[in-house]
Amino acid sequence: QGRSVTSMADEQAAGKDAQRVLLCAQCLHPVVHGARLMTNPLPATRSVYKYRLEISLISASDAFWCYQVSAADGSRADLLTVPWEDVRHRLEIPADESSFSSEHGSTGWFDGYLQERIRCVHCCAHLGWGFQPTTPSQAAMYAGMFPPGMEPISKPFAGLIVTRLKPQQLYGVSAQNL
Repeated sequence: QGRSVTSMADEQAAGKDAQRVLLCAQCLHPVVHGARLMTNPLPATRSVYKYRLEISLISASDAFWCYQVSAADGSRADLLTVPWEDVRHRLEIPADESSFSSEHGSTGWFDGYLQERIRCVHCCAHLGWGFQPTTPSQAAMYAGMFPPGMEPISKPFAGLIVTRLKPQQLYGVSAQNL
């Protein structure tokens, strides 16, 4: 967004690599670089169906954990997860909603996390949910129970609705500057 076709062609000719990013499908505002998606599985409740989704984001074909969740109204969504710090400047919690609270009981869809709707800062489209740990020391609960690198996260993260995102190649961006 904001780049002319000529400037994109110039960047491509200059040898800059295209980077796969996920855009808001409604306004095409960049949301997250494909390299920032979480690859380790999360501890989900029984009401969440967890599966591997293969999409072309980083290399020719990558598999990410995807979570099918059901809302109280019976609607369903498939979520990709990303650390909150990587999207906090591109997504927001609507001001008319309370701070993180559970829509589905005390723990929500992911064990140890409360959730809140999040939206695109550019067009206000609902893009998913933000998840906040119920206790900051959650990682200590799991100490020694999992192999290194497989421990459940204890930081906030976002669950982005797959059908509300559009994968796109952009030139001149990196995971650090998106």
